[in-house]
This record gives sequence, C-alpha cells and structure tokens, in this order.
Amino acid sequence: MNFKLFNISSNNKLWLDISIWSVFSICTAIGIFHHESWRDEAQKWLIVRDLNFYDIIKFISYEGHPILWYLVLYPFAKLGLPYFFIKIVNWMFINVSAFLLIRFVNINWLLKVLLCFSYMFLFEYALIATNYSITFCLIIILSILYKSRFQYPYGYTFTVILASYSHIMVLGFLLALSIYYLYESYSKLKISVWVILISIFMIGYILLYFQMKKQPDALFGYPNIHNVGEIYSSIINGIISYANSFNNLYIFQITNLFSPIIVIVFFVFLLIFLQWDMTCLLICFIGFYVIVISFYYGTPSVRHFMLIVPILVFLFDNNKKQIHKVYGLFFGIFIGVLLLFEDVKGINKLLSEIKYSFSGSTEMANYINDKVSEKDIIIAYPCYTTSSIIPYLKNINQFWYPEYYRKSSFVNWNGELWFGFNLNAHDIFSRYKKTNIDSNTVAHFLCPKEYYLANLNLLKMYPIEYKNKDYIFEKQDEDFILILISD
Repeated sequence: MNFKLFNISSNNKLWLDISIWSVFSICTAIGIFHHESWRDEAQKWLIVRDLNFYDIIKFISYEGHPILWYLVLYPFAKLGLPYFFIKIVNWMFINVSAFLLIRFVNINWLLKVLLCFSYMFLFEYALIATNYSITFCLIIILSILYKSRFQYPYGYTFTVILASYSHIMVLGFLLALSIYYLYESYSKLKISVWVILISIFMIGYILLYFQMKKQPDALFGYPNIHNVGEIYSSIINGIISYANSFNNLYIFQITNLFSPIIVIVFFVFLLIFLQWDMTCLLICFIGFYVIVISFYYGTPSVRHFMLIVPILVFLFDNNKKQIHKVYGLFFGIFIGVLLLFEDVKGINKLLSEIKYSFSGSTEMANYINDKVSEKDIIIAYPCYTTSSIIPYLKNINQFWYPEYYRKSSFVNWNGELWFGFNLNAHDIFSRYKKTNIDSNTVAHFLCPKEYYLANLNLLKMYPIEYKNKDYIFEKQDEDFILILISD
C-alpha cells in the first residue's frame, strides 16, 4: 500500500513490532483459556478423534471443507490429548499470522495494528478454532513469498496448493493466482521447471476436486440461487461487521442504512488503488464466493466472506500502482476509521468471552461427567447442536441421535439428517423405541431449552435433571436441559 500514514515500522523498530505482537498474543491467550469451544470446533475434533485416516478421507466430502485442518488436528486427537489442544493449535497459527503481518507485510504500520485487534482477527479467527486461522496464515505467507515467486518457484507453488486445501472460499482467488503465475513464469523460468510446476498444480487441484466432490446423499451441493439477500448481507457484514452489533434500534437502523454506501465507497477505492492484475484477483475471489454459496454451500456466512481480509492484505502488499499522496492519505484514514470500529467490537467480544459462557456445553458436560453413568444412554436432539458437549465428556463418547437411529459423536450431513429435521418429542421417542436397546438401560434426553419449551406438553411429565444456569452471551440455542425419561 503506497500511502504512509503513521508508517513507523522499520528494521530498527523490531522492539515495537514485537511489543504489539506480544500484546496480541497475551490477549488471545487469555481469550482461549476462557473460550468455550462451539459445535463447529467439536465437529472437526470428533471426526479426527473417532475415525481412522482412510475413513476421514472418505468422509471429508460431506464436510464442505478441504482436508488440511483435519490433518493438522489428527496427531493431537489420536495421541489422546485434551480437547483444549484444538485451541492451542489454532492460537499458534493466528499468532504466526499476526507476527508475519506486523513485521513483514508492506502495509501501513498503524493499519496493521488496527487489523490485528479487529473483531475478525481478535475474536473470530483467534478464539474460534476452525480452519480460518490456518487459511489466514497461509495467505500471509503466500503474500510474502509472492515477491520472490520466480526465485523459489517450488516453494511458492506448494504454498498455493496448501492454501487451497485450507478453505474452499479462497479457491477462486488461488486458482486465478495459479493461472496467472503459470502465464508469468512461462517466459521467466526454464521449460523443464515450468512443466513441473504445471504438473504440481494439476495434481494438487485434481486431488482437491476429489476431496470436495459432492456425495449423492450430501445435504449441500444443490443450487440455492434464491438467497441473493443473504449473500448481499454476508458481503456487507463481512466488511463492516459492527453494523449489526448495536442494541439501540435507531443506531442499528442508521448503520444498516449507511452500510451499503460505505461498502460501495470501499470497493470504489479498491478499484482506484489496485493495479489491474490485483483487481482481477479480487474479482475472482468475490465471484467464486457467490458461485460457491449459490451452487455448493447454500447458506452464506459473515465468517466466510471475512476471508476477503487476508486477500486484501495480499493485494495491497503486492500492489505497485502509484497513487497521489492526498488520495492515499484519505483512503488510509477511511480504512483506519472502519478498522477502529471493528476493534471496538473485537475488544467487546473478547471481554464478553472472558466474562460469560459462549454456550452451555461445558457446564452441561460437567454435570454429565459427575452424575450420569457410562452405562446410561443419552438421547440428544438435534445432533448438530448437542454434539458440542461430547468432546468435554470423560466416560461417554457418543450420544444416541434420533436423526440416525444410532449412536454417534460427530454429525454426518447426509440424507438421514435431512429426514431428521424438525422432529417433535413424540417422533424422537418413537424412533428410540424402535431400536433394540436394552429396556433396562437408563435413558436421558438432552436438548436445547428452546426445544424443550416448544415440546413442553410432552416433556413436562419427565423430571428435569439439570439445566444451564449461566448467562449465554452468544449461542442461545446451546442453552441445554437434561431430563430423565427412564430409570
């Protein structure tokens, strides 16, 4: 990025870079010790814990994510390490990302600091242990390598492929980057090296295709082009996530009114500032995001589109277009103000994480560990919510899921789950009675409070064993109730 707004980072300011990075590391370390891992995190951990390597490869196409994050977690889970290690692994990746960003990326120093403490960086990717942290890390590494891509062609190529195995949402950007690199390198490298590079790209992307190839009974992979409003909302909130954070109705309405204007101005600035090849890479990222959401994922997420941030870091770090200093200063202030609002949201989220429970998973798991026998059976519904409890359990490794008529730990997003949506309590108990489970087995029913209240007429006849007491600040559908249905 060519403007020099408070640009004080230099070789003799290593201590300042390390100081800022240390503050970030300490803040996120405190955060992960208080963070209660959610069902997305539990799903990945349970898959690598309970499946062998071959079965993980077969199962991965149901997940909608490439295999890299699962491979990273695999040795930790198989060694029997505590569930907490998923947060440590994630914390390491995001801290490497922060250090590389602050120290080596050629962007205004103050903006880099503001970015590190933004909502996306400080909360979403640092505390929630999913594949976003490793995606961010690999794209930052790729940005640094890009300047030496012709000196280290193999290292650069393998990093591109590795990044493509981290998250499908960045695939459009990486495919465009791969094609452009092959075009550039044809006249700059030996033909033998170029042939090897194109072979690596082809093999890498073919293997990725088989990872992501939709299974016939998978719940995703169907066109869902009617959700234009949701895609639009994810793009808006992915860039200015604080817009939907205000409790005051009037402020909320005002921010939602001006948010589209701010985002339009933001993209206009990008078109002005970026050289043509960087603009094309940005268009490929956004275009592929819309295609994947419309024809593969089906449901957009703000967290998905937030991956535009490491993409923008890459683009600005390697952008060579010269812009008038006045325009550069104005754009720098504009971005700085946006990031300042994101920092306020990020810090507030971190403080909320420290003060309150993220969900009721740990609290309910503690009760089950103390009071429920390993010989008992827990009927849990819905599976994609209650599964967040399982990694915290000591003696019980699986729940009985009515969606599948069997015990399991992780969720399989297949046709069985589709026919298990929206079951009422009567349907669940009918399914349970059809199984050949010993009638003498003590059975418990676990569900979110909102499900319990919706089925109160039937469930009120059973005694409540435990219900979450703590205030849940984020995931209201993971505030659980456990009832005894047979003893």
